[in-house]
Amino acid sequence: MIVGALDFRNEYDGHTLPQALEQVIKLTGKILLIANVDRGYRGNSQIGYTKIYLPFTIIKTSTSTVSQKIIHFKKLV
Repeated sequence: MIVGALDFRNEYDGHTLPQALEQVIKLTGKILLIANVDRGYRGNSQIGYTKIYLPFTIIKTSTSTVSQKIIHFKKLV
């Protein structure tokens, strides 16, 4: 669920995450405990009380069957 959006001038996404989390607090009055973000936010595993989750990387040399099993397993965890 997308809660808010901010406009930044060509900054690395990882540097904008604290401001985005502050905006969520202003809009909802609640602190996020979990945030699922894209790979642009790599380098952050936690900001304040918020745990940051990135998508998993699929190994390019793996077969499609193995890749699908990895994706299925990651969804279960």
